[in-house]
Amino acid sequence: MTSAPAGDVILVVSGFLSARLVNRFGVKPILISGVTLQTIGYLLLSGISLKENYFG
Repeated sequence: MTSAPAGDVILVVSGFLSARLVNRFGVKPILISGVTLQTIGYLLLSGISLKENYFG
């Protein structure tokens, strides 16, 4: 039995969820929160060194 990749599941779920959130809060707050979460994710990833070993 095969399972769907996580990206495909997120794509489908976000399609339904984003429509509900935009209808409830409007476009601007959803865009701002998305960009904010993306920036936080990039900041967390910026601490990763290219020379570090994956296994610690």
